[in-house]
Amino acid sequence: MKRVLILTCASIVLIGTTVAAHLGSCAQSNSSVAGNWELQVETPGGKQTVLVTFTQEGSQLTATLRSLQGERRLENVAVTGSIKGNDITFSMRNKNDSDDLPISYSGTVNRDSMKGKVEFPGRDSAKWQAKRTAAEGADTAANPQVKNVNITGQWKFVVEGPNGTGKPTFVFKQEGENLTGTYDGQLGHSDVVGTVKQGKATFSITTTVDGQQFRVTYKGNLLSETSMKGTVQFGDNGEGGEGTWTAKKS
Repeated sequence: MKRVLILTCASIVLIGTTVAAHLGSCAQSNSSVAGNWELQVETPGGKQTVLVTFTQEGSQLTATLRSLQGERRLENVAVTGSIKGNDITFSMRNKNDSDDLPISYSGTVNRDSMKGKVEFPGRDSAKWQAKRTAAEGADTAANPQVKNVNITGQWKFVVEGPNGTGKPTFVFKQEGENLTGTYDGQLGHSDVVGTVKQGKATFSITTTVDGQQFRVTYKGNLLSETSMKGTVQFGDNGEGGEGTWTAKKS
């Protein structure tokens, strides 16, 4: 009887050890960050945002960068890194300049978001954060009813740009695919021209800055009859920076 009891206890200990080892192994599994992310860095000159597409093989990471509008791929930037559990590190450097020092990121992944610290060579560090984004057009595809929505009316925007947050008001008039209207906000009053096609809106305003005409272009997806979101580019080539926006119909 005593021998049986000893064997039973030994079996329990063995099973418990096996389960604990299995759970420990699971706890150490690496987070998956493969896919599209919107990365934002808080610098003294304002928030800078870029689109990052990570490729993950085990613990190793590579990535490509695009402008926030998604139209310009930043071919000269090499991104490499690694992930262990929820801890992520990666660096960016100019691959056309062998003397270029990398910008180093470290942080923690929490499902569809991550944040941490970025170290600039010879400069102070800064905070960064990123959120996972859907593939282009996914919002419209997930809700096909918005493809026929007419956005005529007043919309309240929240714009996150390089120089902070703006809250302009747009009044749209949509006729077919053609879009006109007015803008009132930090950049003054301006006419709006653009198009709405298959649930995607593209429109711009032209204002005057230091005596020079300056175009601001908005691109986005309709999420419902009363909401949409997208990106904004300041200047014809993004020379004034880029940002994101959300809007609600009022």
